[in-house]
Amino acid sequence: MCNFLQEFGAMKEKLGTLEARLKDNENQILELKKPEKSTVIFSAATGGNGAIGPFSTDTTLIYKTVITNIGNAYSPSTGIFAAPVPGVYYFTFFYHAGGGHPYYRATSDACLSREDSGNTFQSTVIMTMVAILFYLESTKVIFSAISGGGDKAFGPFKTDVTLIYRNIVTNIGNAYSSSTDILRIVPSTAKSNVLFFAERTKVIFSAATGGGNGNIGPFNTDTTLIYRTVKTNIGYAYSQFTGIFIAPVKGVYYFSIFYHAGHQHGALLNLYKNNQKILMTHDQPSDSDRSDNGGNAVFLQLQRGDQVYVRLAARTYVWGTDYHTTFSGFLVTQM
Repeated sequence: MCNFLQEFGAMKEKLGTLEARLKDNENQILELKKPEKSTVIFSAATGGNGAIGPFSTDTTLIYKTVITNIGNAYSPSTGIFAAPVPGVYYFTFFYHAGGGHPYYRATSDACLSREDSGNTFQSTVIMTMVAILFYLESTKVIFSAISGGGDKAFGPFKTDVTLIYRNIVTNIGNAYSSSTDILRIVPSTAKSNVLFFAERTKVIFSAATGGGNGNIGPFNTDTTLIYRTVKTNIGYAYSQFTGIFIAPVKGVYYFSIFYHAGHQHGALLNLYKNNQKILMTHDQPSDSDRSDNGGNAVFLQLQRGDQVYVRLAARTYVWGTDYHTTFSGFLVTQM
């Protein structure tokens, strides 16, 4: 009888533990289904086919051509993004400019700036801006930092030097150190939301052209650029044999392209969704500017089976290595 009571007590304790775990799982599922978990993603370009500016005063730039605007937090009539909910947001912008006017934007209250000096060539303006809201549902590690140091050059130095970004904009999780420029992995006591990650497809890739250490192109016709050196390919949605990314699930994806090139032929890369040109980045040939770097990025809403790829324009080229010219993307959220 005594043994029976002990066994009954042990079974009751195990049942209580199982019920508690079941309740935790139910709460996690309810948390994931909450309607107030907003999805906020936008990408936009300036539009037009010519110079914007110069103006006599600082001017808010309006990106009129909206590519993606989930959550409708960005206004193409004012150029202003208004945060709809508290959270950590990611923003980036790219520009292309030419002519005799320099580009510069930096004020005491600016978080980020880009600048360039005036050139002798003329070209169109291609500008994009993208943003996304990150939800902090498990371990929180997000950082953003700027080199700082006032308005002066860093280097040159006689040896390779670790660049220290001292002006911290965001450092959730305190994983980044502005004194050493090292991102450290901090053990977390936060409870990871296993169900959150298990129920979502993981799609992440990053690849470089490869090609030894020389030119890719120029070709007589537009050519799909194949990024053969794969750095990451979780989900195997990108093919290093064709250069094409095929969306495995319906959702919003983020893509970025960067290139390095010289001055002889110019460089022009177009990113396509199926047969639709989405964005571009390019530079003109120049005898005075002997090397160039450029890039662009976008959020795209894709259906399963949609294809995304990069085309190198005819009579242009890029520098092919395992490090310089890259194509990357990842699934942000399933729809």
